[in-house]
Amino acid sequence: MKVAVQVSGTECWLCHQNIGDPQSEVSGLVETCNTVNLADGSQIVDEQTQAGPFLICQVDFQLKDQVRLEKQVEGEGVQLHFLLEGGGMIEAKGQTDERQFSPNQHTICYQPNSQRTFDCHTSAQTLNYFTIWIPREVYFHLIAPDSALHQSFAQGIQAGQCTYMTPQNMPITPAMRRVISEIQHCDRCGDLKKLFIESKVIELLMLQIEQINATALQRSTSKGSDWQKIEEAKRILEETYQSPPTITELARMIGLNEFRLKKDFKEQVGNTIYGFVLQQRMELARNWLLEQEKSIGEIAHLVGYRNHAHFTAAFKKYFKYLPSELH
Repeated sequence: MKVAVQVSGTECWLCHQNIGDPQSEVSGLVETCNTVNLADGSQIVDEQTQAGPFLICQVDFQLKDQVRLEKQVEGEGVQLHFLLEGGGMIEAKGQTDERQFSPNQHTICYQPNSQRTFDCHTSAQTLNYFTIWIPREVYFHLIAPDSALHQSFAQGIQAGQCTYMTPQNMPITPAMRRVISEIQHCDRCGDLKKLFIESKVIELLMLQIEQINATALQRSTSKGSDWQKIEEAKRILEETYQSPPTITELARMIGLNEFRLKKDFKEQVGNTIYGFVLQQRMELARNWLLEQEKSIGEIAHLVGYRNHAHFTAAFKKYFKYLPSELH
């Protein structure tokens, strides 16, 4: 399969790779690094490692403004996404199932022949993105199509439909971060490094699927109505982020006690109730700041802050830079 990623509106290519299968002649270890310097002072560094059938990309975004990437895929592959850290997010567009990635989130996606765009939002703080490409036939060699580990996902692959393994992104675990760090800092060379990286890619895939299945098991063993109640709580918070209900009020609205609400919300959504509301406010505020059509004071009010200073302090704590740096 072929993967090509270009910075929209430029002749700059971040990635232009053929990913071989295990029988291909191009199945050794190939390492490259592409650096793109944009006119506004932004910089994107993409370190690529092709180890056998796997392509690993480690991308650091240091952006002054939003950047759009155009990605073209020829062939079929499974992509492991990890947005490790930084201030900002990535929006994947071009398919019916669009997705936003915030720091400390991961997911697994199948992409057939396709063209997609990725809007990268960040400023002042480097946004670290880590991804692994696995050709379709290699993925099914690792996990059989009829395996209970990925039934609905495998059905989507066999139907040739772009699909994610989970309806929502999952939180990156310490074990996943450990494996990613081991890949990033491997000091072996040649075939030993290739073997090491291949084994770590499989371990990382295992950790993702293990977490996904454990979460699905929690859903099936818990009362179905409780799971739906948490989804309802999430919907309420998305609609009332400006002035959300208290935990006591929210628990009463969905018919759960406060302890169960807080516990199940954290497990199901991957964030606390307060953290989820804050995330909604901050991401919306940053988007409006990037558009530069509203004043900082207006944006503060729109996301639920009566006091301009309180909004500025919360924004700085969340993103590690001031709203004025985007405005």
